[in-house]
Amino acid sequence: MASSSAPQSQAARNFKNDLIDFTLKSKMKEPVFRSRDVGKGRVPEFISHVTVDGLDFVTPQTFLQRKAADQEVCKIALEHFIKKPKEVLFCCQDNMSSLPERLLKIQKETRVTLNLPRPS
Repeated sequence: MASSSAPQSQAARNFKNDLIDFTLKSKMKEPVFRSRDVGKGRVPEFISHVTVDGLDFVTPQTFLQRKAADQEVCKIALEHFIKKPKEVLFCCQDNMSSLPERLLKIQKETRVTLNLPRPS
């Protein structure tokens, strides 16, 4: 039996829920999701778009399923926000005590949730 604390595989992750949780913990505006079928004919081709805290993210390719497109755009947005605090931490490395503890905690929680390596 697998441990409940074991990280989920990329395919089994629900990036949409992770993004919503991240924005709530970070006190950001709730993400706004939009998906549309851009396919011609009978084969669907979905693209998804999400706006988070005033920033827009869109899938770089199309998907046969709306859910897959939604998951991909949420993954892209999460990766952006995970890298953003890390860059702030690198810029302020010599002055870590001045960074809000909240930012450090949110970054750590999200890095653990997404199973990302610690910044070097």
